[in-house]
Amino acid sequence: MAAANGIKLGSVLELHRAWLNGEPAGRQADLSGASLCDLKAHCLYLPKAVLRATRWLDADLTSADLSSSVLEAADFRQALLAGADLSQSDLSGAKFEYAWMTGANLSETILKDTAFLRTALSEARLHDSNAVDCDFTGAVAQQAAFHQCGMTDCRFNGANLEQALFPHARLNLCSFAGALISEANFTAARCENCDFSRADVSCCRFTKATLSYCRFYRATAMDCDFRDANLRTADFNRANLAGSRFGGANLQGADLRGADLTGCRELTSDQLCQARTGEDTILPNGRKGVYIRYSGSERPPMLIR
Repeated sequence: MAAANGIKLGSVLELHRAWLNGEPAGRQADLSGASLCDLKAHCLYLPKAVLRATRWLDADLTSADLSSSVLEAADFRQALLAGADLSQSDLSGAKFEYAWMTGANLSETILKDTAFLRTALSEARLHDSNAVDCDFTGAVAQQAAFHQCGMTDCRFNGANLEQALFPHARLNLCSFAGALISEANFTAARCENCDFSRADVSCCRFTKATLSYCRFYRATAMDCDFRDANLRTADFNRANLAGSRFGGANLQGADLRGADLTGCRELTSDQLCQARTGEDTILPNGRKGVYIRYSGSERPPMLIR
């Protein structure tokens, strides 16, 4: 198997495999700066390699194993990486725009200034990954798994995250503006200063999540589960929260002005008194206006006796 720039890839792979097996004649693969564009390499086996600034544009790396590798500034734009294993790799500065990465394993990766614009990430796994200043704008990541990941200043604007999994994730200063996130799971996630403005988070599970200082301006958040969540100072201005559950949630300072709370369940008088309501708030019983203690407006119509 030959590569560009005179690199005999077959020899490199053979020596690398010997190195992995601890053989004296083996040598760790170092293809830094190499151009491997258009390479057809199904099931390529190249873990623990040094692949800094390599170029893989339009390459077919379906089911490849590049785990535990150094892939800083690597260029995978438009590459096929379905089922590929990049776990425990350093992907800082790497580019994955328009790449096909369905079912790929990105668990425990280092992601800093990594680009996933319009990348296909459905069912990809990013468990325990650490991401800073990454761009997932327009990515398709349905059912992707972000369990226990740490993300700071990452952008998911306009992305498709339907049924994505974020249990115990730590998200800070991340933007999900305009994203489709329906039926996602944020159980026990810690989301602070995140922006969900105009996002569709219908039927999401935010049980025991921390959403303090998060913004849900004009978000569609119908039938969500906010039980035992920390919603302190969260901004739900003009959000549609109809049918959502709030048992045990902390709503101190939450902005519910203009929000639609029609049919919301398990809200108490104390919770609504701690939150900010306005003349254009639609309360759980369908009445419009500022919540008044002991008015019974905290109960949806079917519960009013």
